[in-house]
Amino acid sequence: MNVDPSIYDPFVYGPFPSVDPNTDPDGYALQAFGSNLIQNGDFSQGMGSTPVGSWRTGPIPNWTTTGPAAEVIHAPYGGDPVHHIAPLPAGFYFDSLSTPGAPTISQTFTPLAFASGVHEVIQVAFENIGGQTTSAHDTLHITLGGASLDISVNDFKDAQGHIDYNHPHQFVLDTQVLDPAHPEKLIYQDPITTTVHEIGPDAAHGNVGFAVTGIAAYSTILTPFEMPI
Repeated sequence: MNVDPSIYDPFVYGPFPSVDPNTDPDGYALQAFGSNLIQNGDFSQGMGSTPVGSWRTGPIPNWTTTGPAAEVIHAPYGGDPVHHIAPLPAGFYFDSLSTPGAPTISQTFTPLAFASGVHEVIQVAFENIGGQTTSAHDTLHITLGGASLDISVNDFKDAQGHIDYNHPHQFVLDTQVLDPAHPEKLIYQDPITTTVHEIGPDAAHGNVGFAVTGIAAYSTILTPFEMPI
């Protein structure tokens, strides 16, 4: 078929990309991939008037929880001005361990039409809250469709082996949504599910997990050159 490239080109208003990802990462993501497919990715919804330094345990709006009740913390935890999850002194984060236990949170969404895949960005910090730290024996297991990612203490160490506590690091996970069995189809129409779950020997009884400060997922769009003729 013949197509008008401007219909499918997310950069119709300028060259790719016109937004600097270093100074405006949100603007870059919006222009490059469209709107965020994750709802309540910063975990602020449903927190209401939860005081700074405290937490709310229970359902997280737009997320499905299995296992122990999920815990969302309003940083800085316990009001401690030193041991808070930077750079979110007044933000929220999902703690991958409740008190105790490791809940699984998941969310299902449908990629945009003419998407070739989904690009997910996860911001995670390794906690040190008043001397209590994330377990070095556990990993944060994240799935996106058929793809998966494991984050461990080694992902927060510098060249000398020092752990960068309480500062979110950014991780990415990609999955394809084209149907490999039917390459003539533009998109694999099944929804995509992403999950977050801490695994390891301390996951069942630990109290201080990984701090997930944000999750965003974007459709990667087919270019006009990838469209079937």
